[in-house]
Amino acid sequence: MMLWPLSQIPFADGRIPAFVVILLRIAGMLAAVPAIGTSVVPLQVRIGLVLGLSVVLAPVVGSRIEAMEASPDIMARLVVTEFLIGAACGLCVRLVFAAFEMAGEVLGIQMGISMAAVLDPMAGASVPLLGRFLGLLAFLLFFAIDGHHLMVEALAESFTLLPPLRAQFSGAVAGALVTQALGMFVLALKIAAPVMTALFVVTFAMGILGRTIPQFNLLLNSVTVTFGLGLLVLGLSLPLLGTLAQTSLAQLGETLRGLLTVIGQV
Repeated sequence: MMLWPLSQIPFADGRIPAFVVILLRIAGMLAAVPAIGTSVVPLQVRIGLVLGLSVVLAPVVGSRIEAMEASPDIMARLVVTEFLIGAACGLCVRLVFAAFEMAGEVLGIQMGISMAAVLDPMAGASVPLLGRFLGLLAFLLFFAIDGHHLMVEALAESFTLLPPLRAQFSGAVAGALVTQALGMFVLALKIAAPVMTALFVVTFAMGILGRTIPQFNLLLNSVTVTFGLGLLVLGLSLPLLGTLAQTSLAQLGETLRGLLTVIGQV
């Protein structure tokens, strides 16, 4: 059993230990990560997860963090900056999952099943079934490609790229986050593109058919056709969707490194 030196016990010698710095950054990231940082997960589980990851990372990155005086102003600045650094990283991860949910919501509206909504406990609101399905699919793929390992690796590397009290939250950071948000819309469009194209073609064809044959009950038959064709195309495009999800989630590590570099720029 490994015993921690007295100097690393919180405030044992009037200094801020590395463990507190690691804990704050991890708490900020997990607070913004989908599923984990929501009220669905019990508070005890979230606290235990933060403490567990802090204990695991402390021997790895503790030597990279210099001891700091535990003065009130330094402590207040440390709490705010470290939590915001973790929250910014967690937001980048959350945007990828939001792209899948957004694509599902758009497809649900076009397929005519947007009224069939379920309560999403993570979002705290009702979302279409397809949005919920694609969100869960992205979450499962995230663990399938060891995305959680990428997050822990990025957290460990963050203390080298961005030491404590070196953060500069300037306009460049806001610009980087806005760029990531724009990427979310592009990714959502890529996910929904196959089904949207098929639905556009069938809607155009149904419109011509309704003009050609006035007796044809367009309103009654269009819902069945668009719903069935949408599900068919979505099922056929699932392999491509899995590849796109894997590529997007695998880029999270590089995205987090780029964000940390921008935050650390003076």
